Amino acid sequence: MPDSDQAPPPFDLVRRPDKGHNTRQALRLLSRLDLPSSFGNHKQAAVHYKPSDELLTAINMAIHVGAPLLLTGEPGTGKTQAADFIGNFFGILVFKFQVKSTSIADDLKYDFDAVGYLHWAQTGDHQDNRARRDFQLNWSMGKWLFASGLLWALGIHAYPWILAALHGAEAAGIWGACLGALSLVVVVQGGVTNWLGPKIAITYAREGAAPLRRFVFRAAAGFAAALAVLCSVLMLFADRILAALYGEIYASSGIVLAIMAVGVIPRGAAFCFSRGLFAIERADVDFWINLISLAILATFGVWAISVHGAAGAAVALLASHTIASAARGIALAVLLHPLVAADRAEHARPKQP
Repeated sequence: MPDSDQAPPPFDLVRRPDKGHNTRQALRLLSRLDLPSSFGNHKQAAVHYKPSDELLTAINMAIHVGAPLLLTGEPGTGKTQAADFIGNFFGILVFKFQVKSTSIADDLKYDFDAVGYLHWAQTGDHQDNRARRDFQLNWSMGKWLFASGLLWALGIHAYPWILAALHGAEAAGIWGACLGALSLVVVVQGGVTNWLGPKIAITYAREGAAPLRRFVFRAAAGFAAALAVLCSVLMLFADRILAALYGEIYASSGIVLAIMAVGVIPRGAAFCFSRGLFAIERADVDFWINLISLAILATFGVWAISVHGAAGAAVALLASHTIASAARGIALAVLLHPLVAADRAEHARPKQP
């Protein structure tokens, strides 16, 4: 090659060694060329691969009859590229197995690394690595789940402490009695949420964003309606239920139980929205929305409790549940919109013959 670093003429980069060769200079010249990203990469090159009409006919026939397709030919004729083209076309994984003269059918089942297994068994590195991988995989979302649950619990359980601090143990006792009576509905609510939570996650994993949006909002409406029916019983007979469970001394606190029962309704819808956020791995949004509940408690809640006691606490909790539920529903709808659009664009993409 010449001593200059100027780019060589087309088709003149590689020359006969007997005309003079400098490996380092040749590498510098090669690095200056704009090679396509698919150079040497079958998977990327599959996007630009154009199979012949005969090959397309053979592929379609094999798919139609449900039979395997065997491609034969000299090295470099495109056998592997055809497999990558099919994988890219249908969006499926391509598993490659290099056949050798000693290969047998059972080799397709697994690939056992005896030396590596011996090393892992002796050093125990596999256990540390697996634990580290599992932690890294789950921490990115798990930290938001933990923090969100912590904020939610703080926003719920801070009310009786504030009541006790501002109005004494009697007000906190009224709150506790109403919570106990409310558990008649909460038990049913908990059973339904144990089914709804996994169902929402499975819907997104198996069917995509559009079915998830449809299921979550329908489930939220249906769940809230069912809770409204159950809570109406508590609202109508609040005084009698409290008297029957805890004595006549609590009979006059039915208004507190009635307001708390109304608050259960938006909580049901909020659960569906929050699990939808978890399904699309946006637990961080749920965390920030829980800050709204704490802000309501720290502002309107403290004032309402100081003025109206247990009834004020029930109103503040109702406002917290309603606003947070609406915020979750809006956030989920906004975040799902681009996901649904992407899924529809993928399905609307024209298929090649």
